[in-house]
Amino acid sequence: ALAYDTTIATAVRFMEEHFADAIRIEQVAALVCLSPDRFTELFRQRMGRTPSDYLRHVRLEKARLLLATTDSSTEEIARLSGLGSAAYLT
Repeated sequence: ALAYDTTIATAVRFMEEHFADAIRIEQVAALVCLSPDRFTELFRQRMGRTPSDYLRHVRLEKARLLLATTDSSTEEIARLSGLGSAAYLT
């Protein structure tokens, strides 16, 4: 179980450092040497949400921070937070 905690911590760290990139869950699973299904299962057990939900949460929190602290356009904030477009952000 401890090894899985380290594995999930590695995945979380990667997602938090690369949230603005076009990350695919398959890519994160490969990083920690697990199949996408097994990775998603373990991640949900440890974190209480799926990897996709967690990544969306990280991106939305970054967008929220940028909206509150910058004068950047919605389009720029969406790009910087990894959400892609202003339409998706709104």
